Amino acid sequence: MTPAPRVLLATNLVPDDRKTLASARALGRGGAWVAVASDRLLGEGCFSRHVRRRFPYTHPARDLDGFHQDLTRIITGNAIDVVLPMNDYTTIALAKLQDQIPAATALPSYESVTLAHDKMRTRELARECGVDTPQTWIAAGQDELREIAARAPYPCVSKPLRGSGAVGLTIHPTAESLLAVWSAAPRASNLGFDFDRLLVQEYIPGETHDACVLCRHGETRAAYTARRRWMHPAGAGVGTSVETTFEPNLIDSACRLLKALKWHGPADVEFRVDPGSGRACLIEINGRLWGGLALAISAGINIPLLTLQLALDGDCDPVFDYNHQARFRWPIPFALLALASGRPLAAFREFFLPAPHTYSDLEWTDPAPHLAEISYALRRLLF
Repeated sequence: MTPAPRVLLATNLVPDDRKTLASARALGRGGAWVAVASDRLLGEGCFSRHVRRRFPYTHPARDLDGFHQDLTRIITGNAIDVVLPMNDYTTIALAKLQDQIPAATALPSYESVTLAHDKMRTRELARECGVDTPQTWIAAGQDELREIAARAPYPCVSKPLRGSGAVGLTIHPTAESLLAVWSAAPRASNLGFDFDRLLVQEYIPGETHDACVLCRHGETRAAYTARRRWMHPAGAGVGTSVETTFEPNLIDSACRLLKALKWHGPADVEFRVDPGSGRACLIEINGRLWGGLALAISAGINIPLLTLQLALDGDCDPVFDYNHQARFRWPIPFALLALASGRPLAAFREFFLPAPHTYSDLEWTDPAPHLAEISYALRRLLF
């Protein structure tokens, strides 16, 4: 009998660790032995009944060498077969260290990871691949920002040159709003974020659509598209209620980009689609497992298991068939935030009313992650 593969999910404490929880459940149900490592063992993914062990380690942004030493100790001491990164910090760190890690991974080269993480370099790659992008400028100080503010269209968007999620992202209705960015308290750049340079982009109206892809050295092994029905923060945040779509044009654009990068592993290619013109613009490449991962699993594409297979065997079964009408929502804590957003009736319908092909992460057979998430949210509010 073949022993169960031993998988370590490498994460860090963040307010929203949905992909770690989704991965732990999918891998555990698929027969893998699952452990989680984090700088603080308080995230919801740590508390799933599918997680066998929990290990503390150094945050890679604080001390990359310390992270490497801790991770190596965990891997060798627990016979770990595969390490899967769960966020940008651990993806960048593992890509840089992958030749020194005594376990299998499913990662592209460090050069590809850093290119995908740099939004201006991603835009240049998109232009070479024939993929549309918003007008974009970079400011490294107040003088450059003043020049950009004089010619940028409004509304416009600003965000760190390197970063992820909604961290540092602001929609500006006026030049005065844009210029006020540098007046805010400075934030220190680190392994995952570049707060010293500001990216300013044309605002694309419409919805955020994702083309989520799993690649083997640039060749597509699985893909689907989704749209964000509800986001937090509204308009430009993470998807808190999402549904699958069937948009071959977005998959084609995403696959061209990832082929050029010789991408190996999972990636979420994010677009904004203008409802009036149908124009689809690349926003960014999230070169890792994505927040809406549970939607893929519910729709029939088990990305965590396929990624595990890719790491162990060097390839995985191709999967392109999925439910084009699946929907997934995360009531805790996002429904509570949505109810306080000024649209309580719409939020109640979106997050609580029954609907066909609709799933959520609330599992009464695995309740501890939700209790942990509530506890963590209360600590952030009260202290």
